[in-house]
Amino acid sequence: MLFILLFIFSLIFIFAIRKKTRLLHFGTFRFAKTITHNQHRFYLEEVAFDNRQQAIHGYFQLAPALQNYGKVQETEYDFFDFYSVVLRFDDCTMKLVRWQV
Repeated sequence: MLFILLFIFSLIFIFAIRKKTRLLHFGTFRFAKTITHNQHRFYLEEVAFDNRQQAIHGYFQLAPALQNYGKVQETEYDFFDFYSVVLRFDDCTMKLVRWQV
C-alpha cells in the first residue's frame, strides 16, 4: 500500500515539474509547441477569447505582461496595425499577433 502511494505521489511530482511555464496568462489556453525551422527554434503559444471585446482587452494586457520577461532591448509596433508587437530581449525575440478567424 505504501508503495502504491509513493508511486502516485512521484507521478504527480514528475508531471508538476515537467509542466512548462506559460508566457500568455490571459484568455483560454489552446496549445503550446516548439518547432524547428532552418535550424531556428520557435515556441508558439495560442490563447483564445470568448468574444471580440475580450480579445481586444486581453491583447492590451498581454503586451505589457510580456515585457516582464526581462529587459526589453527594442520594441517595434505598427501605428496602423497595433495588433502586431515585436519585443527583442537579450536571449530571444517575441512577436505578439492577433489571429482573426
